Amino acid sequence: MSIPTGTVTFLFTDIEGSTRMWERRREAMQEALKRHDTILRLTIESHRGYVFKTVGDAFCAAFTTATDALESAVEIQRKIDKTDWGEAPIRIRMGMHTGTAEERDGDYFGRAVNRVARLQSAGHGGQVLVSSSTQELLADNLPEHIVLKDLGSRRLKDLDRPEHIYQAQIGGKEEQFPQLKTLDIRPNNLPVQVTSFIGREKEIDEIHRLLNAARLLTINCPGGIGKTRISLHATTELLDIFHDGVWFIDLVPVSGKDGMWQAVAGALSIRSETGIPLDNTVIDRLKNKELLLILDNCEQLVLEAAETAGALLAGCPDIKILATSREALSIPGETVYQIQPLSVPSAAEETQGEKSCAAGISEYESVRLFIDRALQIRQTFVVTNENAPALAQICRWLDGIPLAIELAASRVKMFSLKELYERLGDRFEALNRGLRTAPPRQQTLRALIDWSYDLLDEEERELFMKLSVFTGGWALKAAEVICGSTAPLPVTAPPAWRDFIDPDHNYTYKTEGSIATYNDIKPDLDVIGLLERLVDKSLVIANQTDGSTRFVMLETVRQYGEQKLNDSGKSRETLKRHLHYFLLFVENYMTQVEDVTQNIWDTPIREEYPNIQTALKISLTEKEYYEYGVRIISSLFTYWQYHGSEMEARVWLEQFYPFPDYIQDPLTRTWITLMFGWILSSTLD
Repeated sequence: MSIPTGTVTFLFTDIEGSTRMWERRREAMQEALKRHDTILRLTIESHRGYVFKTVGDAFCAAFTTATDALESAVEIQRKIDKTDWGEAPIRIRMGMHTGTAEERDGDYFGRAVNRVARLQSAGHGGQVLVSSSTQELLADNLPEHIVLKDLGSRRLKDLDRPEHIYQAQIGGKEEQFPQLKTLDIRPNNLPVQVTSFIGREKEIDEIHRLLNAARLLTINCPGGIGKTRISLHATTELLDIFHDGVWFIDLVPVSGKDGMWQAVAGALSIRSETGIPLDNTVIDRLKNKELLLILDNCEQLVLEAAETAGALLAGCPDIKILATSREALSIPGETVYQIQPLSVPSAAEETQGEKSCAAGISEYESVRLFIDRALQIRQTFVVTNENAPALAQICRWLDGIPLAIELAASRVKMFSLKELYERLGDRFEALNRGLRTAPPRQQTLRALIDWSYDLLDEEERELFMKLSVFTGGWALKAAEVICGSTAPLPVTAPPAWRDFIDPDHNYTYKTEGSIATYNDIKPDLDVIGLLERLVDKSLVIANQTDGSTRFVMLETVRQYGEQKLNDSGKSRETLKRHLHYFLLFVENYMTQVEDVTQNIWDTPIREEYPNIQTALKISLTEKEYYEYGVRIISSLFTYWQYHGSEMEARVWLEQFYPFPDYIQDPLTRTWITLMFGWILSSTLD
């Protein structure tokens, strides 16, 4: 059949409580799902419907007419009711909406799809919900055995305008269902979201699980990851749980402890009483309430937020708090949940045809978000197999940070994906205008990270700036020596060389002898404590593997720190210390290696290789550093030889060899000449 285009009626379905059934009745659910899929596909297709997507147990179908869609939905519910499901009884909730189709490669996108998805999720098993646009088309063509019950106008999460909802009743039978899961089900002040919510299914499920067990859950992540949006999306699905509602409190404009209590009181319409402290009044009013408070953006007054949350939890036994912050509140009973950036295509997948095509990259959340936002800006935006690699690289450059991706997507009105890809070499300049309707701190990436930076004290700023010299992360010792100390590094004469002939009779070397180290250098700053604070404030990420901790910054944050370091006038000295440190690192490592055939990628060299490359680049910037770069190359040369990296060696040697007069040590000068000659002979085309 042909794919419906133009004005299309969408039918979305899913199984109510399927996750729970998978956990409890896995084998029975596997068999039930097969029967479910057969019923839905055959019934939809028999009514001239087109199934364009299935996700788990969810079906997404498109129909040319609203009547076909409704009759298909009703017949599916009848068949589901009559089927004996054994240990895995199935109930399906459905949503129907009619709108303009934005079809591409057999899939549909845009506002109509977003609306039907939200409509379907508001229902319950056995229920068929119909939007007002579909009801209008059915008014004069409604099958005799079906009645549409008016459920009124309701607010659906993530949609900017209410939806008038109807319920399809079969054969005049009025089945009773719980209240619709809309924003109107309980008292709340949750702000309406004007853009769709993309991905994050696992995170939402985990937040629900953690909130079920904890009274205080803090969502922690760097700026721009979307902690506010995630918290709002997660809590809209919990409205039916909290009898007295869910209440959102934005702490951005708040200052001081009194301001905290005023914000809580204002959100819940609690008036102060003469002669009684406001905190006492709030706690007295809430002590018998069953509600959820969202304390958003706690990092700017974390101490006050911690005190307020602690007092509320102690005085009000039936309330729960969901806090969002770039650092933990650090009070008893707190559970902290780290939110990671959106998934991005990996660099390795660019060479895999099926992964770099338009369909292949669309499985990643960052790509899906970019496409969704780009379509809002330019309805003709299309991802093709030709421009898909550029989009994959853009999302990767932007670290999967939702705010960065949204800002980039806003540029498709002016730039093609190829042009945007080229301009993102300096992402801050390309995105410097931002979204006018966003809060001021979110109008550009720089403003966003500025906000985090302004919350740091002087020592934290000092370390944060200097950490930007690292590429690919760093170890604690490197941070202490390079960023936390002013003591000179003991860079002395180059090590002695021990000549030998390898099995292939190639002349090479290995370093030997005593080399100066940095192990005795003590930091002037409390680097451990400062790093811990930067991790708490989500500007640095601590990754623990194999019993050791390695720190890293998101690239967007690192570039910001680099700009601050350049502006501070401390860049040259910090880069010099970086060069000295990794020179000593490489030379010390080489003296300890007994087997020169050891695979480079199985050693500490692999972990620090991005930093070693950065050190080589630094050594090319000034004549006095040049010899240090040559010494690094000399130490790595044997590894490049033995592990098939001669071209890597050649790239670096070609950058250094034209300037032999800069090298003061005669032995080093001799070695670079010999190395260059050998590498040229071994890499001739």
